[in-house]
Amino acid sequence: MALYDSEMSLQAIGEELGLNPIKVRKLLITAGVYESEVAEKVQTTLQELLIEARKY
Repeated sequence: MALYDSEMSLQAIGEELGLNPIKVRKLLITAGVYESEVAEKVQTTLQELLIEARKY
């Protein structure tokens, strides 16, 4: 998250960490720091699933 906060691109972060940029984006979405329409949908869906899982 610190690298993303420093305005580095996903590609640069991936190279720094030895990860694929797609994996970097996935991790940032999961952490709730990557903002996009798709990221918002992922966060909403994750929250809904967590709420449902707590019911069991």
